[in-house]
Amino acid sequence: MPKAGRTVYQTVWNKTPQKRLKQIHDYIKYKKLEPLSAERLTNELISFGDKLCISPGSRLIIKELSNDRFTYRTATYKKVYRFIFRINEKRRQVIITNLFHNKRDPARLRKY
Repeated sequence: MPKAGRTVYQTVWNKTPQKRLKQIHDYIKYKKLEPLSAERLTNELISFGDKLCISPGSRLIIKELSNDRFTYRTATYKKVYRFIFRINEKRRQVIITNLFHNKRDPARLRKY
């Protein structure tokens, strides 16, 4: 139950982070041959993503991606996985637009 005076948001996962989540899962399950770890990490990432709806405005703004239309924010899970999201105040939604491993080339961020 949200505290009084706190705005309630809904978390929405776009197709790109859904695809990335499956890629992360499959990589750990099939390449590293750790199916239990893959399931556990997938569940943890989903849970973390869904919790972004709690005080989403407190997360860091990504100036390189933000523009007049959207302000993009970031949250990092266990210093390894980075979530990119924006807030739709009108619909009270936190929209996750990307998810990736921090070791990926940051210049690729612009593509998303």
